[in-house]
Amino acid sequence: VVRWETEYIPAKLRWLWDLGQAWPGVEVTTYDILDRMGELSRFSWKGLFTLFFRAAVKGEMRLPAALIQSTSRLRFSRDSGGSAGGAGQGGAA
Repeated sequence: VVRWETEYIPAKLRWLWDLGQAWPGVEVTTYDILDRMGELSRFSWKGLFTLFFRAAVKGEMRLPAALIQSTSRLRFSRDSGGSAGGAGQGGAA
């Protein structure tokens, strides 16, 4: 059993992510937005100011992201040639 998670940053916010990564002394953190799927989000200048103010003063830029977690069950088996895959399969020798 493998537990995994992936994070999706909305495309409209990619520029903020890139800015935060390039800003010296600022750490980009995310918070999950999937629990608010039914809510309408709205842009506000106050919110944008707060985001930049927090980044400049506290060194943290918090951005919304969709956090998806799951579990997968994997099963491995050998092929008929007795190898578990790798070199020699499907390529020129």
